[in-house]
This record gives sequence, structure tokens and C-alpha cells, in this order.
Amino acid sequence: MVPRAVLVDTEPKVVQAIVARPTRVARAAAPSGRRSRLEPSSAAAAAITLRYDLMQTYCRQSGSANNWAFGFRVHGPLCWAHPARAQGISGGRGTASRALAAQLRRAAADGPALSSSAVWNEDSARVSELVRREVERCDEFEGFLVLQSSAGGTGSGVGTFATRALRDEYRTAFICNALIWPFAAGEVIVQNYNCALALAHVANASDAVIVLENDAIGSVARRLLRLESPTFSALNGVIARQLASVFLPTRARGSGGRVQRRGILADPIRHLCAHPGYKLLGLKLTPTMPASSHAFSQTSWPSLAKQLRQMQLVDSHLDDEQLSWRVDLESSADSRISRCVATWATLRGDGAEESATAQLVDELWAHPRIYAPWATRTRAALRSTREHFGGYERVASALSNSQGAIAPVARCVAKAREMFSSGAYVHQYEMHGVEPAAFTDAFRQLDQIVLNYKSI
Repeated sequence: MVPRAVLVDTEPKVVQAIVARPTRVARAAAPSGRRSRLEPSSAAAAAITLRYDLMQTYCRQSGSANNWAFGFRVHGPLCWAHPARAQGISGGRGTASRALAAQLRRAAADGPALSSSAVWNEDSARVSELVRREVERCDEFEGFLVLQSSAGGTGSGVGTFATRALRDEYRTAFICNALIWPFAAGEVIVQNYNCALALAHVANASDAVIVLENDAIGSVARRLLRLESPTFSALNGVIARQLASVFLPTRARGSGGRVQRRGILADPIRHLCAHPGYKLLGLKLTPTMPASSHAFSQTSWPSLAKQLRQMQLVDSHLDDEQLSWRVDLESSADSRISRCVATWATLRGDGAEESATAQLVDELWAHPRIYAPWATRTRAALRSTREHFGGYERVASALSNSQGAIAPVARCVAKAREMFSSGAYVHQYEMHGVEPAAFTDAFRQLDQIVLNYKSI
């Protein structure tokens, strides 16, 4: 199976490794040994081999120096369009614009190509062409799921440029960004600049932004999966599982048992992000445990649904014994509740499609104190499927537009503003045409986003 994706990087090694190493994914069997009606009987058909298309990859050689400005103003235009077009994108007048134009010409002359057999040469198609090919292969095109990191220069800068370019070229498409938020302890000295600039621009162009915190993902890997020193591959596995729990096909209530393959991206975005001032989403998933523990676990929909709601109320990614149950929904004085605009719940496994299960979820998520007072439309939507997921008998996930997503954003803005007030590293961004006013604009926009959510 070839994933419908375009891989973009400004350094070749990661893309080379992905293309060269096909991934074999086992189909999830029922823990009890029963086969689901869609599960193949032969061992050969019980796994899928994922192999990314070499012709749908694009790399450059130089990297982005952990600099949002370098990724956004230099590599972004060169990756997306032909060098001749990219040289005209900078625009403007003055020394900074002339220096940036010269830098674009030098970067274009260096070429995007990987000289090895891994990816394209200088005559290769740009990312805009690669995206167009994938869109034309779709039977029913809905939009884009953009996965990007935010700490370095490529994920934050090129990812932001690509998101804005997608919005310009596909105006009616839905765009959802999965933004990997860096560890608070620090991965890159200027990561708070990069995160702030990336989120401020992405929030304008995208319809929804899923904030995936590395700190939370690391806690899940260490405490729930019992990994003493989680590798990047393990962390990526946690992220992939959380996203798949929401975006794999399901059945909508009232669909007559038919699998819903339309609206996989569009329906959650319509439900969760109806207000343009509220686009930040958080993801919760339960249960999570080592594969060796699956056979010994006992789950029920009442316990999973209550646990999932509690995880959202206290903004916890952990469903273990340390999950706090002290929040009181009936007390108006309890300010610890993480309130939300809307919730998209997904149930997968035995009994997920039964009416009693749907009624239970409705009752649990109907409490008015969970939501913003002005959110009068249907606040919780439910999708379900009897198919198993990840080797578990039952799995519940919730994608919510809630206050939980603003905590890392507020911390990032505070740290970035502190650095900016002393002028630290600002010259590195000015070199690539990003003036100090761009920082203040980004801080102002993120402050407004944080204020919006605090007012829920």
C-alpha cells in the first residue's frame, strides 16, 4: 500500500530512511482470538506493507538552521514553486529585500536535489506539483492533514509556508495541521520564537490545529507503555496511534451500519471549529498499555467513557491511577475544569455501535459546565465502529476544542517575549527578511487566542 502523502524536508537523511524502509503493519485482531468480519483469514493478508512513493518526495541539502525565517522566507518558496517564481516571492524594497532575493538566487543555484538515488534531481517537480498529483488521484477530495514539527526551522518555517500555499491554491479544501510542540525543557535555543511564529501564521491559514505536546507524549510512553527511555520512533508511534484513532473510517449514527468514508476530515472540523477564533484542538485516548498487557486487561464502555471524560475535564493525557477525580461538575466554584467548545468522540471495538453505548456517551458529555455558555449547537458528536484498533478490545478517543491546548501556547509566548525584550537572536531572523514587527504581531495574535480560550 502506498500512503497518499508528500514528504518534504530540507535535509535528505530522514526522507531517505523512510523511503528505503517499508513498514509492515499488522492488522489488529480481536484480543479474544475472534476474527472480525472484515479481518482476513490468511496470515499473508493479515498485514499491510506501507511503502512511500519515491516520486512523491522532495528534499534539499542545506537544512534550515533551526530558523523559522530561513525555512519560511527561503526554503519555503523554493520548495513550493519553481526557482524563477520563488525569486519573485520576497517582494518589497530596501536592503533586506535585496539581500533576501540574492539569498534565494544562491539557494536555487545550489539545487534541491539529492545527488544519490534517494530523491529527485534539479529538474524534479516542486512540492506544489507533487500535491496536485495526489489531489487528482483522489476519488473524493476533502482536504489536507499537515504534519509538522514546530521547534526547528524546516517544520515550523517550510510547514507554515506550505500551509499558506495550500490555502491559496485550494481555497475550499479543509486544512488540519498536526503541530508537534517541543519539550518545555528545550530542544532548540530559539524554539519559542519558531513555535510562536509558526502557530500565529498557521492559525490564520488552517481550519484546525491539533497541538501534540512532546512532554505529554513522552509521559504516555514512559508511564503507560513502560518505556524507560522512549526513542523518537516510540514517540512517533504514540502520535500516530492518537491521530489514527480519530481519522480512520467509522460509522455515523443513523448511517444504517455503513462505513463512513466521506467526511473523515471535513466532519470533525465542521463540528469542532465553527468559530474562527477557536481552532486549537487537543487529543485524548484510552486505554494505552504495553502490548504484553492486552491479554490481561478488562474494559467496558461505561468505564472507558467516564475515564475519557475525566481526562478531558482535568486536561490529562494519562489514564492511570494518578488521574484526578476531584473535579466537581456540580460546583460552580470549581475552576479546575478544562472547558471546551465542542467534542468529537470516537469509539472502536466490541459493542461500540450499540444504542446503549451511544446513550451513555450522550449523557456523560451533556453536562453544560463542560462547554462554553454560547456553544448552543450539538456539543458532542459521536462516531463508532465495531472494528478493533491497535490490538485492544475497546478504544475510546476524544478530539476536543478546549482550554487544555492553551497552556503550552501561553508558556511559549511568555518565554519568547522575554527573549525578544532583550533582543536575543533576533538578528538571525532579520538576516532572512523577518523584521521585529513580525514578532510583536505574532505575540499579539497568540495573546488574543489565549484570551479567547480563557474566556470560555
